[in-house]
Amino acid sequence: AAVLRGRLKFPPAYKDVVGQDLIRGLLCQQVTKRLGASVSGLQEVRNHKYFAIEGGNLFDKLLGRELEPPWTPGQWKPGTEQKRPPGYDKEQQELFGNASSGSANAGGVPDVVKQQGFFCNVFRRLHK
Repeated sequence: AAVLRGRLKFPPAYKDVVGQDLIRGLLCQQVTKRLGASVSGLQEVRNHKYFAIEGGNLFDKLLGRELEPPWTPGQWKPGTEQKRPPGYDKEQQELFGNASSGSANAGGVPDVVKQQGFFCNVFRRLHK
């Protein structure tokens, strides 16, 4: 409703003319002239010059996994100061203990999972 009533104004600091053109097209008050509202719809938006990059179209490069990420995070490691809830380690040991400990039955389901309780019922369903 705001698109139909309001007047689109860009802040003076936003100088990207191509970006302004894309936004104007998407927020056009006349529905029939709005970018992406025609029969070709999404293709119209994808082909807008805002998404044109060297060697093709941004969407095609993304879908083809041809772009290098600007930054790649390293492998996550929990901090040493991270607190675990009381009993966490004991529960982990009971549920998933060492494979050689014999705490799991032949099906690979730990003995404690055979006990009653919601958590155990969920495990039972997953391991049937």
